Amino acid sequence: MSFNLLKQYQDLIAQNEEVVLEDWLHHKDVQDIFIEHDIDAKFFKENYARNIFAYYMGVIDGSTQIGDCPVMGEYLDFLYDKNVMPDQLFMICTYFRKSLMHLSFNTNIISLELYDELSYIIDHNLKGVLERFRKIIFDKDQAIETQSQLLVQYKVVIDEGFIVSMANLSGEIIYVNDKFCTVSGYEEEELLGNHYSMIKHRDTDPDVFKSMWDTLLCKHSWQGILQNRKKNGDSYYVQTHITPILDTSGNIVDYFSISHDLTEVFMLQNELVQTQKEIIFRLSELSESRSQEAGNHIKRVAGYAKHLASLLNLDQKSIDDIYFASPMHDIGKIGIPDSILMKAGPLSEDEWKTMKTHSEIGYEIFKDSKRSILQAAATISHEHHEKFDGSGYPRGIRNDEIHIYARIVTIADVFDALATDRVYKKAWSFEDIIALFKEEKGKHFDPEIVEVFLDNLDDFIEIKANNT
Repeated sequence: MSFNLLKQYQDLIAQNEEVVLEDWLHHKDVQDIFIEHDIDAKFFKENYARNIFAYYMGVIDGSTQIGDCPVMGEYLDFLYDKNVMPDQLFMICTYFRKSLMHLSFNTNIISLELYDELSYIIDHNLKGVLERFRKIIFDKDQAIETQSQLLVQYKVVIDEGFIVSMANLSGEIIYVNDKFCTVSGYEEEELLGNHYSMIKHRDTDPDVFKSMWDTLLCKHSWQGILQNRKKNGDSYYVQTHITPILDTSGNIVDYFSISHDLTEVFMLQNELVQTQKEIIFRLSELSESRSQEAGNHIKRVAGYAKHLASLLNLDQKSIDDIYFASPMHDIGKIGIPDSILMKAGPLSEDEWKTMKTHSEIGYEIFKDSKRSILQAAATISHEHHEKFDGSGYPRGIRNDEIHIYARIVTIADVFDALATDRVYKKAWSFEDIIALFKEEKGKHFDPEIVEVFLDNLDDFIEIKANNT
């Protein structure tokens, strides 16, 4: 078809582009479709409608072939993604034809020939549009079906290997997989609708949950290790990743959690730690028995050191390390000859030099260990005879150069040595001990730690009384 009349009125049509587009896109039926599918008319006009109008003008002047609209693929994808149905697409296209006919009537171009030319372009193009739209729907439905099948397989893999759950905004459980039930010991119906706090372990630091919720409420994912409680009261440990699920407006609707069971790892680690503690305790007893000091000395020093570390607000790992490592402060004495170690009288200068090597001997025993408790034992053994003013041994280090573990144990060790009867001396009075600590504050002892120690002296006297 030659489109003689359309070519004749081509300039008039081009000059009225805005009139045609406004008439097309503001028709009530088209507006209803746009509202239903949340399509912004202004966006549609600028990104698609103008290009479609240009396509029809190109067909009229012969520069474009029917069905060769560059923007058509993007136009159809956009409408499909907005869930526009084929009948609604047909209606949108029909009203474009009507807007062009309205223009012809409004400009007094009333011609059956022009109507036929216009209908020919639109009908031939519309057939291709609908066929292309049908293919898009079919292809994407096939892709969705394929993705659905993959998701089913992914779900099987995840369910077999991971603990999965979902919670609503109130923290109530709305989904759990079989592995969640197996690990926790609860049945699905016992969990659904209940708050996650039902599996919360009382030993978990509240700050962990505060950090978790602060992160999630900021719409960020949170990950960490949690200690949970089984139905029978036992603990289980999980490496957990929690992600907030957002709606199209960016609001949180649910929380999705995927976890990996670490209970066996923690049990093995705990067994290893207990073994370390047992070794440390036995070695400490051996050391103390050789020096003829009371076996309860190591227990008291550990108790003092743990309490002092708590008063100083050290973190829990540090408190545990110093508690279990402090009994090893004199482990190096196993390398000192009995003639020196068990001598009742004063030591000669050479004997004293030998005695002082026990700090380095203890350090050498543990320095290459990768375990935190044994590393702490190496540090404490090496530095617990250092003095705050640098006059101690074996290296003469001072102030913060001395590890805080050693600064704490130094006070604990000296206090127990002074407050306890030994074969070579009687226990000092608490008044004399207090006077010594005040005198040696900033010299032998860290002044800040001494202040905390003296402010809480009754606590340490009680620990001594309970371990005598």
